[in-house]
Amino acid sequence: MIDLPPYLAIAQNWTFALRVLMGYPRQAPPFHTIGWCATGCSGPLQEPQLTRVAAELQRDMVQIVMPANDEPPREIALAVREGMNIRFRGGMRLYAASDSARVELLASDRRWFIGPRHVLTSAKLPQNHRRDAGERIALRRWRQVFEQEQSLRLKGNLLVPAGRGIADSCPLDDLKIAC
Repeated sequence: MIDLPPYLAIAQNWTFALRVLMGYPRQAPPFHTIGWCATGCSGPLQEPQLTRVAAELQRDMVQIVMPANDEPPREIALAVREGMNIRFRGGMRLYAASDSARVELLASDRRWFIGPRHVLTSAKLPQNHRRDAGERIALRRWRQVFEQEQSLRLKGNLLVPAGRGIADSCPLDDLKIAC
């Protein structure tokens, strides 16, 4: 197994940290219900790319948009299956009701969390007066878990080229890194 380039390792660690904080199992459950990805893709390509991957995997998707340098993620988006359609939700914010509560994602109209059977679930937003503190708690905890997972190396991750689908993906373990 080769070492990942730093930018891929950092993206993987931020993604895994969010997955853990939201309460999705550390080990793959028998039937994945949610896919997790990190990308540099934002703007007009972001929505079609994420919804395509969600449709191909038949999972809801949580996407973390990473900057090109060592900065923390700059955006979180969802692709949520709603019947026969997939709805893109960008601009999500992190929220935790307390230091021990699971992290949730806030949209303008709903909050999203990992519900029973590891399914992405929505409910009404928390009260306005609690949101600022909850967002600060969640961001702090996300950074803490990210820093604890620095040596993490997951198997089975795929690199999906921008604008392409799962059929065009490459396992990260198969990448040849040029020096």
